Formats: sequence, structure tokens, C-alpha cells
Amino acid sequence: MSTGYGTQFYRSNDAGTTYTKIAQMKSTELSAMVRSALEIQATDLDVGDDDYGYKTYEGGVLKDPGEITITLIYNGDASHAALVGDINAVEAGYYRVMMPQLETPEQFTYRGVVTEVSDPTTDPEGQVTYTVKIKRSGAVDSAAI
Repeated sequence: MSTGYGTQFYRSNDAGTTYTKIAQMKSTELSAMVRSALEIQATDLDVGDDDYGYKTYEGGVLKDPGEITITLIYNGDASHAALVGDINAVEAGYYRVMMPQLETPEQFTYRGVVTEVSDPTTDPEGQVTYTVKIKRSGAVDSAAI
């Protein structure tokens, strides 16, 4: 059984050549990847066909890679400021989530647009955290580490 302990978040300043660890992750939430479905317009309905009377579909070309929401522990370093800077960037940035604790350790690398960076807040246990939302852009590359 795998746990979320040990998951790490990285950001690149150089178009994905090198990555720097950003704070300590508290939690992460991924929205689903979505693919369009194209309805097939039947022009010749064969009465004996198993699909007679049913709409049929095939996979569309466009896919939405989804969004990632990450809650990080604020430690006062430059990582929060860097992510605030990313929210002002026009081009998508380069990010990586590493999960070394999995039975087969894996990393997910993607480009994305930062859509939200919260101000640091304190939870009931006194831990200072902030949340970052990134709209992923393009394909997500997953690889064993």
C-alpha cells in the first residue's frame, strides 16, 4: 500500500532542464484528464446491427490535461515568491511532482499556468500553509524514477 508521504513538488527556471524543490508538500489534488468524444452520425442504419438505435462515439482529438491543486508548507524561502511570479507569466511554466514512496517510484512532469497562489494562512495546529493551483498545459509525462 502506498501513502502520500514523501511526495515532492519541483519548479524549473530553465525550460525544464533542471528542477528545484519547492517547499514541503502537505497535500495534492488532481482533477481528471478529459478527452472529447465525437458522435458518429449513422447514414446507413442496418437493422441487424447490434448498435441499431444507439448513438455511437469515437475518441476526439482534443484532451484537457486537468488542473493540480497543491498545499505547501510555507517556510519563508523564495519559493512562494517564485510561484507568485509565475502567476504573472504569460507562458506556461515547467513543474514536476515526484512520488518516491510508491512501490514503483514515479515522477510526473508537465507544463502549466499558475492560476492561483494563496497568501500563507495558519491552520488550527499552527502550521503555516499556502495553496497553488496550476492548469496543466499539454501532455503530462510520467516516468519511473
